[in-house]
Amino acid sequence: FHDETMQRFSKKNEPVNIKVKLVRHQLNEAIPTISEFIQFIHNLNQKIVINIEIKSGTETGISTLIKALKKANFKKYVKFIFSSFKPEIIRQLIQEQPGQIGVLIKNITAFREIKINKKELKEVDFIIINYRNIRKKDLVQFIKMKKSIGIYFQSKTDFEKKRISAIRSYQAKLIFTEG
Repeated sequence: FHDETMQRFSKKNEPVNIKVKLVRHQLNEAIPTISEFIQFIHNLNQKIVINIEIKSGTETGISTLIKALKKANFKKYVKFIFSSFKPEIIRQLIQEQPGQIGVLIKNITAFREIKINKKELKEVDFIIINYRNIRKKDLVQFIKMKKSIGIYFQSKTDFEKKRISAIRSYQAKLIFTEG
């Protein structure tokens, strides 16, 4: 589950509760537990791509999640992309190599602040930047680093209106949306 609160679903700023059904855009489903998600992966019979953004967690918790996902993906139907804004999580992902790795950034300044060294940067597959903060001159740096560009949209409206131009204008290999 992406959000830390139920605000987008219940209009209340309450912590996520896995027992509450989600009702948004005709959805009426409970938030899956990690065990249910693992079972979903285990039962797949077609290839899919799943992006897992890790917002926070202990080193042990993240490692346990990665091991469980790898074990469930024994048929190799899932291509995982793991991403984070946090440098310490990115470094752990680089060490564990769970799949493709994306560095999420709000803007070019945020990328500089992460301070990923050249060796670590070689292990990163994507630089994923907020669509609203993209500047072509900044993207030139990422292209020089030979990194694929990903773009994330914070709203479904932006995604629907601007995804085609984002792919064409910014040579985006991945497009994500939050809403």
